[in-house]
Amino acid sequence: MIDGAGEIELSGGLASTTNQRMELTGPIEGLRSLPGRRAVAIYSDSAYHDVTWHKVAGHSGHELNDRADALARSAIPMR
Repeated sequence: MIDGAGEIELSGGLASTTNQRMELTGPIEGLRSLPGRRAVAIYSDSAYHDVTWHKVAGHSGHELNDRADALARSAIPMR
């Protein structure tokens, strides 16, 4: 990660995974390590479709966000 004149290298891996999964995990972990919110550019040699993020307020009645939240909650294992 390059932030102005600063540069940080992160690395990691999983035993049982795919190249695509790790190429998506890299940016997730990089974003997770950032202190606070900021503009970010991600470079990859993979041919993913163009992605545009739209920020919506959570639990605000946005139909698709509520649907994604319900799917995520239903995937939580019951104890």
